[in-house]
Amino acid sequence: MWAADFQAAKSGPLGVEPRGPVFACLVISFLGNIPLIFMWRPGQKGARRAKRRPTYFDEMFPPDLNYSDLVGEEIGVDILGNDEIPDTYWADGWLVGFCDAKRVKFDFYDGHWHDAYPTRYRLPDFHLSKSLRRVIAKNADLKTVIRPLRITTGKEELYFQHCMSQFGEVPGEQLSKRYEYITHNASRLTELCVFHPERGLIAFSIFELGAYSTYGNVAAWLPADRDRSLGTFTLLKEVEHAKSIGHVHYYLGHVYLANPSYRYKTRFPGLEIREHDTGIWHKFESERAFDLLAHERPRQMQQ
Repeated sequence: MWAADFQAAKSGPLGVEPRGPVFACLVISFLGNIPLIFMWRPGQKGARRAKRRPTYFDEMFPPDLNYSDLVGEEIGVDILGNDEIPDTYWADGWLVGFCDAKRVKFDFYDGHWHDAYPTRYRLPDFHLSKSLRRVIAKNADLKTVIRPLRITTGKEELYFQHCMSQFGEVPGEQLSKRYEYITHNASRLTELCVFHPERGLIAFSIFELGAYSTYGNVAAWLPADRDRSLGTFTLLKEVEHAKSIGHVHYYLGHVYLANPSYRYKTRFPGLEIREHDTGIWHKFESERAFDLLAHERPRQMQQ
């Protein structure tokens, strides 16, 4: 059957250039008995394509957008081959990875690019408010364990549930992939596990230990335990550990107030944000910090 179809296409109807139909028949002969939705009309240079619906990625990076104006900085660093400590990079606004460091300057939310600022907390000034003490009190029945990071199936499953519940999507990558180079990391990757007396692991967080600073990384908890405020609880336990070993700063990624998901970072005392142009860390309660956060410049997408 397919041989006859191929021969008919090869000969060409009424002497018309047969290139399109030959291609269509070859596609069908490989794929099976499928309706001729790929068939081109004789002499037509190309098939009409259905208009593709714009994706979230298209909104972030339209063709006429100058991407180089939006990306943060990135450098290659030989973490294992020099005497630098990760604290030095963190204080300069960098997020240190296995073989490079990145400095986030912008983030995308609700159709706009926003200026984003690195955050850190002065641990000598990190005192628990009444509301934060309540979070500690309502989780007094839980056991916490701090130890070197180890990725397990249980953490992967919990992380998956957390991402689906919190963000409505699967994780961008598995923990095992994200922390593939644990032994080569410049800092000491550490985990905080939270255990329920009957149900076992219900939350965990991952953080990095430098020489005199701590960097909060990831936290995840079971959706059923949302009322326990375990994101805040794990952060407070990380800070407690950092203070106990004499650290002076706790870093927590970047912040911009346009995205409600980042506003929780302003709840904790001793907050500072880093200004990109000057490299100065400003106290959150200062006029300059207020000006930076209150006057974020939305970078309207060009359509």
